[in-house]
Amino acid sequence: MPEITDSRLQLITKEKIGQLSGSNSNFNLIDVRTHEEYSIYNLTGFISIPLENFDRGLHELLDITHPAIIACEDGIRSKKAAEILLQLGLPGVYILEGGLKAAENLTDYGANSSISIYSRSSSGL
Repeated sequence: MPEITDSRLQLITKEKIGQLSGSNSNFNLIDVRTHEEYSIYNLTGFISIPLENFDRGLHELLDITHPAIIACEDGIRSKKAAEILLQLGLPGVYILEGGLKAAENLTDYGANSSISIYSRSSSGL
C-alpha cells in the first residue's frame, strides 16, 4: 500500500473497528470492492460503493460531517477512495489494515461491536 501522508488518514485494525462501532460514534462504513465481490462476503453495516462509481453521488450517500471507515480486498482501492473522501472534506478516514484478506477469517469484532464479517459463500468466484 502506498505511504499514508495525510494526518486525517489512518490505518485501522479489525479490533479497533469493533471498539469504535461500540462507542456510539457515527461513521460512514464503506466497502469499495465491486458489487460482485461484496455479494460473496462483506462486513455487516458496510455499504457497497465500488471504487469505479466513487465519483458519483457521494454527497447523497454519505454524511460528510462524520469520518469514514473503508474496506476493500487488500487496501489498495481503499487508499484511492480515501483520497477522494478527504478531498470532500470528511474529518477523518480509516482504512482497514490489510483489507478483507487480513480480516476474512476473523469474525469477532469485540463484545460491544455491531460489526461482523460474513463468511465466503460456497459458490465462490
